[in-house]
Formats: sequence, C-alpha cells, structure tokens
Amino acid sequence: MARPVRTLSSLAAEADPLDTLEVVVERLRSATAESRCLEWKSGGLFGPRVTVRTKYRAVKAAISFANADGGFLLFGVDPKGTWLGLADDEMAEFDPAKVTELINGAVFPDLPVITYAQFSHAGKNFAVVHIPPSPLVPHATTKDVTEADASGTRKVVLAKHAVYYRHGGKSDTATPLQLQRIVEKRILHVRDELVRRVREVSVPAIGQGRSAGVTTGTAVAVARLTDDPSAPVVRLTRDPGQGSGVLFHEELSDGLFEEINNVLDANKLLAGTANQFVFGEGIYYRVYAERHHVQPVHADLLLKTACREMYAPFLFWLTIVPPRLAAEEIIRAVHSPKYPVVLSAFRAVVLLGEEATAWLDRFLDRQYKRLTQPPEFYWTFKNMVGRTVTDRRLLAMRTTATAALDVPGSGVLSVSQLLAAPEGSAAHLSRACLRVFKGEGTQRTLARQLDTAAHGRQVEEVAAQIWGEIRQLAGV
Repeated sequence: MARPVRTLSSLAAEADPLDTLEVVVERLRSATAESRCLEWKSGGLFGPRVTVRTKYRAVKAAISFANADGGFLLFGVDPKGTWLGLADDEMAEFDPAKVTELINGAVFPDLPVITYAQFSHAGKNFAVVHIPPSPLVPHATTKDVTEADASGTRKVVLAKHAVYYRHGGKSDTATPLQLQRIVEKRILHVRDELVRRVREVSVPAIGQGRSAGVTTGTAVAVARLTDDPSAPVVRLTRDPGQGSGVLFHEELSDGLFEEINNVLDANKLLAGTANQFVFGEGIYYRVYAERHHVQPVHADLLLKTACREMYAPFLFWLTIVPPRLAAEEIIRAVHSPKYPVVLSAFRAVVLLGEEATAWLDRFLDRQYKRLTQPPEFYWTFKNMVGRTVTDRRLLAMRTTATAALDVPGSGVLSVSQLLAAPEGSAAHLSRACLRVFKGEGTQRTLARQLDTAAHGRQVEEVAAQIWGEIRQLAGV
C-alpha cells in the first residue's frame, strides 16, 4: 500500500517533522507563497539589526500556528519568495533556547513544542522553526509590544491578551468562528485526556496486611494501599456475609484534578472580561464529577453558570461559595426566571428551610397568581411545597421516599436508600455526571436527583447563613 504524500500542511500538523529535514526542505522549496502553514522571514531573529517589529511578528505567527493547525517560520526567504539566505552573524545568533524563550516569554500557556533546525541550500544558510498545533489552546499573549514608526507614532506589534489565529498567509486575532474552533479543539483534547485517565486503573500487588480473620470464601486477600497506620483494613469478598461496609473507589488519577483546574483557568482567559463559562454543558458535568477538587476561586463562576444558564446539578457550589454570593444568585434567579433553570433556585430555597420557602411562595404569588395563565414554573413550585414531609430533601427532589431510581452500576435504589447514604449518592452522582459528559443525556435528570441526595444536608448546614443574606438583600 502506497504511503500518503506528506504535504507541507500535513507536515505542519506533525509533532516533529524536522526529524526528516530533507522532506521538509523539499516541501518548503516548492511553496510559491506564504500560507496558512508557512511564513517567510528575510532576516534572522536575533542580533543588533533585528527590530522589535521583526521579532514579535515572528512571535505572533508562532502563536497563531499553535492555535490553528501548526506551521513553519522559514528564515532567509524574502516576502516575494526569493531564497536569499542568512548572513553568518545572523546564523550565529540563532539558538533553540533563545527561540523558545522569546516565544514563551510572550504567551500563556507556554507553547509545549517548538522545534528548530538549520540547513544549507545552493550554498546559502537558512533556519526553520516549526510549531505544531497545540493541545493547550487557547494560547493568548501576555504583554503589549509597540514600536515607533518613522513619524514617532507608536504602533502596536503585539497586543496583550490577544488570541492570534492563522488567516491564510497572515496572523491576526481570531474571529468568533475561529474562536469556536479553538474551544472545540480544547474540549476534544480534554475529553480524550480525561477519558484516557479514567481508564487508567492501577491494580496494586497484593501484599501483607492485617488478616482480620480472613476465612474461606474470600476472593481477594487483605492488602494495604496506604502508609497511614490508622487506615481501616478493607476486605474484598464474594461472600455478602463477610462484608463489613461499602467501598467507594476513586477511579481517577491525581493529575486529572490539576487538568480540571487548568480547564477552568483557560476558561477565564478565553472569556476575557466576561464572567462566563464558555466550554458548554458537557464540560460542566465533567467538572462537577470532580467537584471536590475544584479550587474555590472557580466556584463562584460555576454557581453562576448553573443558576443562569444550565439546569444542572449545582448544590455543592452553594456549600463552598460565600453565603452572600449564594443569596445574590438565588434572588437573581427568581427575579429573572428562566425555565427550567429557575427550578434549581427553587430546589435551593426549599433546602434553606420553611421561612425561605414561605418568602418565595409569597413572592411568586405577588408576581403570577393573578395572571390568567401563570407560567409553568409557578405551578411547579406550588407542587413542590404542597406536601407535608419530615425531610425537606424530598420536597427539593419532588418525589417520595419510596420512589425508585435506576442507578447505573447499582441497579434500582429507593430514594430513602440514597438519602440515608449521602457518600454513596455522591459517588453515584459523579458517575452520572461522567455519563452525561460522554453523551448520555438521559442521565441529566438522575444527576439532579442524586445532587440533592448527596449534598442536600450540606446545604441545610449553611442554610441559616444564606437565608440571613437573602433577608438583608431582599428586605424581608
């Protein structure tokens, strides 16, 4: 079978095409114009004759290649495509470390791969820098760079906080459509990486531990998985009669948690001044699956996202954000209701207690009771609170203790079982969120129900503080 032809664009997309430098040079020689994956530079990148403009136009091109589909910076070719070559002193100034330092000194996050090579052609010397497409997009500039023109007017060479992209043979700020493509590329990378890490389950060797009376019928002997001497011994067994508890297994590696916070950091960079979660519902659910590992600095944005944009599990955020912020988002949601997202605020208010529920009931009556056709969410709330129960979590879930939920991996469980075991419900919740992330949209309703079972009590623990803030803000 014939090998596919390696075009310049396909070479640009490779991680390190310069390991076959002869092929790259051959493709560079055949190029007749600058393109999406090629930019020519007539001179070098360093030395006393190199202007600020020359340096940072090259940096801009490198960033745009990383945000797009990769590309080559070829030094020694003028804008018309004439292969002039570089002078000896220009070649002497080139150094891979200096190239990397120049580019990464003006961008965040750093470009993960920058390769460099020198070659000769027709007795002349040339240098080439290759930037592959980056999995860490978006890469944005970290500083403003200007240079004075002949009249003394300073012109912007590199703009701070810009996301550059390749437009044909030019590098410029990304258009909305290109920005969407960057976001989609990042989401796909995160999805692939997270799924890969989920599947990496390390199985420790069975070693010596306290036997705790291991008897016949035990499938796996006791093994110590921690150096903590106070940790309990766990026995895995096929015999239900020998079981002494429930084992909750954390399936993900520690590196994943840093990745989740990196995604949220990238979101802030991409959103700019807008306090907005731009990665969409799927990634939100992926983040919520690892909610305990989200840095508190991101919780306010995620709470606002859930209260304003997504009908999704969110109660955990209420327990870690400042009570004032929680109160502001609840008030905002009920004053500017957006169905079905407003139902999340209803669930939160019910968990805050009877006084908060009565306040919201009066507010909704003033707004909608006299209308000929009150909105659907008005009747939803009335149905939520129209029952007498001892556990307010049942009101928030809009169900009964005997109702059953089909929990993947655990079968059919009653609501009372889930409410009695919040830790188990939290584990089920994380798995349901993972399923939504992987495309199982039918798991959304289950995730919202499990959210209340897992975190309802925690919300009730901070209810007095949040309700106090609502009373002040709403003048109750």
